[in-house]
Amino acid sequence: MKRWPLLQGVLTSLLLLFAQGKLLPALAQDSRPISILVSLEDSPLYKCIAADSATANVEAGRIRQLLEQMQAAAVQPEKLRLYEENSNGVLFLDSSKVIVVKPENRIRVEFSPLANALIMRDWLIQHAIKPPWNEEELLLRLLLGIVFPFSLIVILRLTRLGIRKWERNWRMTALQWFVKQAEKRRVPNSSGYGKQIVHILLGLERLIFFSGTVVLVSFSWFTLFPQTRPLAASLVERIVGPVFSLLGDAVHALLLLLYIIAILILARWVDHQLIRQRKLPGILKFFQDSLIHIPIRLSVWIMALFLILFPFPGAPRMFAVGLLFITLVTGFLALRPIIEEISAGIWIGRHFQLKPGDVFVMGNQEYTLISFHLVHLIAECDKQRRFLPYSKIIKSEFSMPQEAEQRDAQQL
Repeated sequence: MKRWPLLQGVLTSLLLLFAQGKLLPALAQDSRPISILVSLEDSPLYKCIAADSATANVEAGRIRQLLEQMQAAAVQPEKLRLYEENSNGVLFLDSSKVIVVKPENRIRVEFSPLANALIMRDWLIQHAIKPPWNEEELLLRLLLGIVFPFSLIVILRLTRLGIRKWERNWRMTALQWFVKQAEKRRVPNSSGYGKQIVHILLGLERLIFFSGTVVLVSFSWFTLFPQTRPLAASLVERIVGPVFSLLGDAVHALLLLLYIIAILILARWVDHQLIRQRKLPGILKFFQDSLIHIPIRLSVWIMALFLILFPFPGAPRMFAVGLLFITLVTGFLALRPIIEEISAGIWIGRHFQLKPGDVFVMGNQEYTLISFHLVHLIAECDKQRRFLPYSKIIKSEFSMPQEAEQRDAQQL
């Protein structure tokens, strides 16, 4: 009998241990967080994590409501914006923070939270819910579908009637002018050619008038309603913008052509002046030398070519190397006569030992030396100052009366 309480205590302990073994895993299982997938149209987009199922269900309902709101606003994709904040992906609706995708909220765990937020945004844009038509949109479609084409046809017809008389007048004037010019040049069948040219010009004129009318009427209609103002902006960007760009390029090309013509006219005038000045009497023979005259004229045309190429991008830099080389060659050719004159002056000064006031005879004329210069000397002959290049002195018969008298005295 004494053993029964002891056995009862052992059994009770075993039952308690067995019960604890069953309850501890259950308690551990109940302490795990609850996850619920939030889906729209059977597509999982977000994973809600909470400590219990009630909190998870509330959070999932809130996220689903926000996703439906963003899906309705995704008709305008610019309203859905995406940012990264603390390594989390954040979705904004306009300027309000709506959903934050954390690492535990990812559907595709192999991607970052920002990538999951981007996938969510792309899905919302692709499955955006378009609102049903209302009365304002139906009225707008009626105006743009019926009233706009009818008004455009009426305005085009009125434009055609308004310019008919003007077309008739300029067409007859142009045809008469073409026929007159063809008869002056004795072109056969001048009337037929004139009519073909006038018909081509008439087609271009109508194309310009009617295209301008369509653009103006369409732009006026599209700017009346807020829903169609993006169409007006697109019309200006795609049609009016390229037209103005084409006109600007045409004006730029015309101004560039006028600039080139002006440079060529100026270079031709300078070249003509150099040719004319070379033939004038009294000019130094130094400038009449072909080795001097031709490089100067060549330099004028090189400078004109440089000015013509200057407006084009990249051309001046490439042209500068060639211009430098040609300038060096031209400079050496131009300096050759100057070096010859300087060398001749040095030889004359050392050989004859001339000094101001000396008298010498050159070409049966007597000169009195006044002063020395780099490439010539100044002497007086018949009470007139004359410039005598050193090369001319060497090539002429040059003598000094003092040297002749000294030689005669030595012989005696």
